[in-house]
Amino acid sequence: MSTLLPELIIEILLRLPIKSICRFKCTSKSWLALITHPQFIKMHLARTRKQKLLLCNPYVNAHLCLVDLERSFEDKVHPKVDQLNIKPNIQYVECICGSNGLFYIKFEYHDSSFFICNPSTRESKEILDVPLLNSSYFVGFGYVESIDDYKAVRVFNDQKLLHIFSLRNNSWKIVMGNFPVRQPSFIDGVSLYGAVHWGTLCYPDDLGVITVFDLAEERFKTFPLPISNAPPNPSEYWRCNVYVIGEYLCVTFEVFIDRTTECVEAVDGIWIMKEYGVKESWIRIVKSHGLRDPIPLCLWENDGIILFFFHILANRNGYFAMMKRMENLERSL
Repeated sequence: MSTLLPELIIEILLRLPIKSICRFKCTSKSWLALITHPQFIKMHLARTRKQKLLLCNPYVNAHLCLVDLERSFEDKVHPKVDQLNIKPNIQYVECICGSNGLFYIKFEYHDSSFFICNPSTRESKEILDVPLLNSSYFVGFGYVESIDDYKAVRVFNDQKLLHIFSLRNNSWKIVMGNFPVRQPSFIDGVSLYGAVHWGTLCYPDDLGVITVFDLAEERFKTFPLPISNAPPNPSEYWRCNVYVIGEYLCVTFEVFIDRTTECVEAVDGIWIMKEYGVKESWIRIVKSHGLRDPIPLCLWENDGIILFFFHILANRNGYFAMMKRMENLERSL
């Protein structure tokens, strides 16, 4: 390999899976410097943007697993599940949110610890000096390409205080922020285009919006929902759940009865925003699925097929299902 041009070596390495590249770190100091260089990492990530799923078993034998969705489902074989031993002897694990290949994860040993993890390389970094307050909060995590930084943000229930962590600076800061929604869903956000997005609760007198936090400018804005009708029953409220499938924001709606925590039914289908931030670009990709609590995972544009995960609330289990757009459930896996 020493006789090959450096450009050719880079091209060969960029075509390899991440496991093979990690093994080559021990080849030489020059290869280690190349493989760990930020520009090489960006180039490899851009070439290998496969849709992968990080599965979390939080309680019994707590662990994380990585699934290559495209290979598993396009080849019509059982998904290959790769168990990750990022941290040994953990009592509890919770994958809070992820972006651009990294995940914000909570582990519990004797106390709680937060990490930013790369499941592909099995590398992780503990987030130290986490500001603590006696208040519950919801979280977002995302990558900001313009400043090449990963940020985590925590919004507290009073909605006026934000904790923001910068991976590049390896530090927290506390800022005041006026959360623009009266009734947030208090579910951790999803990341797209350098921003974190949270759902909302929709009441008869308050339709709600999607709350967006720009991680570069560190300010809030809102996106409109695709629906125009509020819940008709005064004793009900709808919860808007926000997801990302492919390069699109996706929302689903669930009906709840006041003072209960269990979803009654899902309503109004499943929507994606084809043009980011544009209200008129909302399209409904599934009219009615008849199932509760669907979590859209990925979208195969060529086949028009969406992969979902559905909870079974009674025993905390669930199953995967594939559905064609604008059609009923086609087959379960």
